[in-house]
Amino acid sequence: MFGLFGYPVMSNMNQYRPWEGPIEYLIVAGGGGGGFTANNSYEGGGGGGAGGMLTGTTTYTAPFTLTVGDKGLAGGQSHPSRSDATDGGNSVALGLTAIGGGHGGYSAAGETSNKHGSPGGSGGGGFGYAGSANGGAGTSGQGNNGGGCSSGQNHGGGGGGGAGGAGGAGTSTVGGGGGSGASNSITGSSVVYAQGGGGGRYTSGGAGSTTKGGGGGGSGKGAYTGGSDGQDGIVILRLSNQLSLTVTGGLSQPTAQPISGTDEVYYSFETPGTGTVTVEYG
Repeated sequence: MFGLFGYPVMSNMNQYRPWEGPIEYLIVAGGGGGGFTANNSYEGGGGGGAGGMLTGTTTYTAPFTLTVGDKGLAGGQSHPSRSDATDGGNSVALGLTAIGGGHGGYSAAGETSNKHGSPGGSGGGGFGYAGSANGGAGTSGQGNNGGGCSSGQNHGGGGGGGAGGAGGAGTSTVGGGGGSGASNSITGSSVVYAQGGGGGRYTSGGAGSTTKGGGGGGSGKGAYTGGSDGQDGIVILRLSNQLSLTVTGGLSQPTAQPISGTDEVYYSFETPGTGTVTVEYG
């Protein structure tokens, strides 16, 4: 026996009824880690870029892979060991990919090969290097560039880019501010996502973002001090309350959350991992 769109329908109590139709989505990748400072440097670490952010509505036709991206790590150096700052992880849903945020520029034991912010969904801020450092490039349609810093001694690091704006430039007096996030009301309430992390200054570290997909803050002056980690990504799906959504694989099953004043619900995936999502009638 065949049902809607020609898909088979089971004739027992465990029947399934495949469905095709519109799903609204918000996909935010993990934010990049903030840059760090070593060797008692007076320059500040660059802020981490926010994870890329995608929103819209698309047509569901078949089960799909969903991934929530991890946060990027700030890294650091405790002589003689070292861990590099890392980019955030990509988030994926409905065949779309939000790119992880770029990490902030950093310096380990005086080297400058990592002074520039890393590219990503939004780019990381540049390290506060006396010879200048560039912010990383953001991805068009997902985020913005990180801030850099111009030539000069004891500069603050640039701020990481955000979904709503570019990161600020570091100067001789302050670290660059993180780029603004972007608000979205897929849950029925306006929430800000994907804000960039602030660049550090020798007097203090930059502020890391607490938004989903936000960038980590760059470090301030210190002996091998680290910045802060980025934030994990998130995926939210909004659909009719007449449909059921099930998850298999490495993701937990979220609970349908009703949206006031509508006949719709949303499902929020907030823990990093990968699984398969199926939407059906019932």
